[in-house]
Amino acid sequence: MSYGKMHIVDTYAWIEYFIGSKKGEKAAVIIDDQNEPLITVECCLAEIRGWTLREGQNFKDVVFLE
Repeated sequence: MSYGKMHIVDTYAWIEYFIGSKKGEKAAVIIDDQNEPLITVECCLAEIRGWTLREGQNFKDVVFLE
């Protein structure tokens, strides 16, 4: 059984994406493409949550949750 190509986006890629760095721009090519399937493991969400707390940002605002 073949599932095709799948991208795994880790904490580092997400943070670079959120801050809009040059590396984040490269990640955005995949993250913003609705035709590219991607996953992020749960531990990355916890790490991103920790990053938002350290940076004084609202986690829900950063990760676009409602």
